[in-house]
Amino acid sequence: MREQAPSLIISDVDIPNMDGYALCEAIKDDPQLRSIPVILLTSLRHGSRAGHFPSVVTDDGWTNVAGE
Repeated sequence: MREQAPSLIISDVDIPNMDGYALCEAIKDDPQLRSIPVILLTSLRHGSRAGHFPSVVTDDGWTNVAGE
């Protein structure tokens, strides 16, 4: 990502080695990458990790576009 920064990152929440939440946090903690918008998708339902974080992260913080 540092060599060729994408315009947008779309990731599933359930990915191997690092879940989508950790991936998003790592991107937003990196000054070189934090301006890249990240959209997290999931088929997880209520009662699971789906409510752990909202669906989309922006430069200003977490934004839930899916609603409850």
